[in-house]
Amino acid sequence: MIYPYDFVPKLDVNEDGIVNIVDIAAVAKAYGCKSGDPNWSPIVDMDLNEEINIIDISTAAKDYGKTF
Repeated sequence: MIYPYDFVPKLDVNEDGIVNIVDIAAVAKAYGCKSGDPNWSPIVDMDLNEEINIIDISTAAKDYGKTF
């Protein structure tokens, strides 16, 4: 696994204080990517399985509007 110990992805991907369409779009942009692909990023891999899929998008979307 390529994640540091205790790594937890943030739902607020761009760290602007709110989960919004920008965060969901960042996850969606990497949709279908796996570890090693050019568009893959651990920041948007919400379930830490080294693959960006619908689970990652739905994880970010379920907290849409939440502030941090």
